[in-house]
Amino acid sequence: MSSRIFQNVITQMKDSIDRTVGVLDDRGFVIACSDLSKIGGTCQGVREELLSLGFDDYIEKPIDLKSFEKI
Repeated sequence: MSSRIFQNVITQMKDSIDRTVGVLDDRGFVIACSDLSKIGGTCQGVREELLSLGFDDYIEKPIDLKSFEKI
């Protein structure tokens, strides 16, 4: 369910951005991506690479999936 929501958002953004955008789960699996061939694949080491580049504010922010449920 949540991967569909993320994929919808990425699909809508795809035409406005000039790069590949994706969402990874906590194990490094691609659950949504602007490059459809990457969905289901893994991206090991991304967390460490982002931390080394100083992007620690943008990773590991848990998402409350209950906020996506119908009210």
